Amino acid sequence: MRGRTGWPGLFVGALLVLVAASPCLGGVLHLFDYTIDEFVVGEKRAELAVCYANGNKYSDKITAYTGSFMKKWFGGEKSSRETANVLLDQDLIREIDYLKHRVVDYPLAKIVDPDWYDRHSPQEIPSAAQTMIDARYEVKSPQFSLTISPESVVVDNRPCVHVIATLRLETLDKVKNASSVTLIRQAMWLTDQVTGIDEFKAFNRAMEERLGIDAARVGIFGNILSYWQGGLDSIETSLNSVSGYPVKKEVSVTAVYTAGVGTDDAKRTEASISKISVNLREVVVNSPGLERFDSPKAFKLVTVR
Repeated sequence: MRGRTGWPGLFVGALLVLVAASPCLGGVLHLFDYTIDEFVVGEKRAELAVCYANGNKYSDKITAYTGSFMKKWFGGEKSSRETANVLLDQDLIREIDYLKHRVVDYPLAKIVDPDWYDRHSPQEIPSAAQTMIDARYEVKSPQFSLTISPESVVVDNRPCVHVIATLRLETLDKVKNASSVTLIRQAMWLTDQVTGIDEFKAFNRAMEERLGIDAARVGIFGNILSYWQGGLDSIETSLNSVSGYPVKKEVSVTAVYTAGVGTDDAKRTEASISKISVNLREVVVNSPGLERFDSPKAFKLVTVR
C-alpha cells in the first residue's frame, strides 16, 4: 500500500499546518511552545515563530532533541532548524533546508493534486510491485468525525471553542487476516480574541480563493489532513463548519494492529506513534523585520515541478 504522511517536504507537512499568526514589520509576531514525543526518537521541544507580512505567511521553528535516546545517539543535545514560507505573491511554498544547504520552492497549485507528492517521492514503488500490493491489501474508506463543544472554554483569558477532529484509517492484510489501523486525534482551542485575527482571516480567505477546499491542507486542520489521501469533497461541510485562531492544539497518532481478525484468537496490539502539543506563549507587538525567515544567500535554489 502506498501511503503519504504529508505534503511537500518534511517541514511543510508538519509546520505550516500547525498555527497562524499576524503581521511582522511593525505588526505582531506570535511565538509558540511546541513539543512532540515520537516513538523511538523521544521528546523534542521547539520555539515556533509565525508572522504574516505582505499577504504572505512566514514560519520558523528551532528544535532541540531532548529525549534521552537522541542525546545518547548524538553524544549530547542536538538541535535543528526548519523554515517554511507560504508566498502567495509568488504562488509557491518555500522551504529552507538547512541540512542540505538549499532552498526548495514548491508550486502552490500542486497542493490540489492528490497524486503530486507521490510522483515526487524518492520511495516511489514500481508498478509491478504496486500491483502485488494492491492484490494483497484492502484499504478501507477513511472515517472522519468532528465534535464541537457547545460551551466556551477559557484559555489564557481568551474564550475559545473546543473542537476535536478524529480520523480512522484502516488497511486489511488479506493474506495474514490482519488489520492495521491508524487513529489520528486533533484537539483545538479556537478563538477570535487574539491580536492579528483580521490578518489571519484575510490570509485564509486568500488561500481559499487560490485552492478552494484544499486550502484546509495548510490551514488549522493541516495536521490531521496530512494523513488524508485524495480529495476533500466528502468532508467539506465539516471543515467549513469550524473557524478561529488556534491558541492551543494537541495532536496524537496511535497505531493499532489486530492479528486474526474475526477469530476467537484475535490479538490486538496498540502503540503511540506521536503526540504533539502547540501553545501560544507570547505575542510581540511592533516586532522587527522578516530577517529570521530569510534564506542564507549561499544556499542553492531548487524548484520542484
